Amino acid sequence: MANKIKFKGCDIEPLDSISKLSNRENIPYLFFNPDNITAFKANQGKKDSKPFYLFEFIQVMWGNDEIEEYILKGDEQIDLSQFGDVKEGIIKHLSIPYSYTLKKGLFSRYFYNVYFEYKNERYYLFVKTIAPRIDKIISSIREN
Repeated sequence: MANKIKFKGCDIEPLDSISKLSNRENIPYLFFNPDNITAFKANQGKKDSKPFYLFEFIQVMWGNDEIEEYILKGDEQIDLSQFGDVKEGIIKHLSIPYSYTLKKGLFSRYFYNVYFEYKNERYYLFVKTIAPRIDKIISSIREN
């Protein structure tokens, strides 16, 4: 069983960050802003020259947490049930419901697949962490 959704067949183009894009285009995208970021990269995937997703990877505390955020622009359907039992949660400070799955991996790793919608945008997150703490990680989401 796979750990996360992989988006294939996309041309990858560089992106400075979702936050900067949000400011430039005046679109209220959500983005992660945790403390102690040790690695970061961003890009955008395109299919047939059309936007398919925006992507950011954030590593926190030398790999204790890794967050992959996708803002889906294409028609890709997300089915979290392929990763196990789907549970529900709330991003409390934004009152956004989300669905997620949890899988325990080797070496005390926990894998979360998360899906939610906010202001007509669809978000898919893959989170790898050292403890079952999705609430703490997801609380670092911010909006412009």
